[in-house]
Amino acid sequence: MTHASHHLTLADIARQLGVTVSGNAQQPIRGLATLKEAQPDQVAFLANRAYLKDLATTKAAAVLLHPEHGKHCPVARLEIDNPYLGYAKLSQLFDPLPARDVVGIHPTAVVAEDAQIGADVCIQAHAVIEAGAVLGDRVVIGAGSVVGADSIIGEATRLHANVTVCHGVVVGKRVILQSGCVIGGDGFGFAHDGSGWHKIAQLGGVVLGDDVEVGSCSSIDRGALGDTVIGNDVKIDSQVQIAHNVIIGDHSALAGCVGIAGSTKVGKHCMLGGGVGLSGHLTICDSVQVTGMSLVTNSIHEPGVYSSGTGAMANSQWRKNAVRFKQLDDIAKRLARLEKKQRD
Repeated sequence: MTHASHHLTLADIARQLGVTVSGNAQQPIRGLATLKEAQPDQVAFLANRAYLKDLATTKAAAVLLHPEHGKHCPVARLEIDNPYLGYAKLSQLFDPLPARDVVGIHPTAVVAEDAQIGADVCIQAHAVIEAGAVLGDRVVIGAGSVVGADSIIGEATRLHANVTVCHGVVVGKRVILQSGCVIGGDGFGFAHDGSGWHKIAQLGGVVLGDDVEVGSCSSIDRGALGDTVIGNDVKIDSQVQIAHNVIIGDHSALAGCVGIAGSTKVGKHCMLGGGVGLSGHLTICDSVQVTGMSLVTNSIHEPGVYSSGTGAMANSQWRKNAVRFKQLDDIAKRLARLEKKQRD
């Protein structure tokens, strides 16, 4: 449940969304909630038909929904073609986080003398801004976060607590970096001499575009020579690993625990489900969706939905199928011989 720092009316909310109210436009609204949990001073939304059953009994002040469901709504309604998008926009009105930002530099923060700090910047307790770093206007640096030497943080970007942006990283505008993520750590580069490993210095950087979000405890490694590049409006979930010199196109989304090996290029408008693994040096074209827990070992050149692996089943059945899987090559050869014999 969310709460506004100030009261809004249904009319205010409708203006924000560019829609009209069917019901009491002057009803005060203090927050958002689900159809089932909403109280008479909250707005709910219906974006998934699976929750249509909760509409008839909702106690919400109003419901944000598609016009096709309007006649089923027992309370005031705000009709919109994309209710989930409308909910996303409304959630910003009730977010209490910006109200806690205090412009200025906390006394315990360490800021290099030659760092460039923009207007209305908030640097919280124990943050470190290293030499040559540049912070744009309205940047928020959370408690305990580090901005490395010569890194650039674009305007209105927010680093939550304990974020590490290493040296020589460029972060765009309106970026959100969640706690614990590391941007620009060393890529996994080593050369083997037959008996041991020799580290390869990672000389590139990382470039994050505008409106990117990186989830907690995710890592985006710096390039070995060139940069690792994340396009505009890319959304990255928690515990994602992006290796050195990976390129991800604009508007793509990566769910939790995705792992992308070095020098792989992912196109625009791609979606990688949870736990997806991409091998290195691959090219994934635009508009590809890879379902959860899939392993991709070859480049993909046609848009579409791709999957690998098998769904869960009873262990006894899986054990039998695993045996059959090992026999597939032999079965295919025997079938080919039989077909040849039949043709002859």
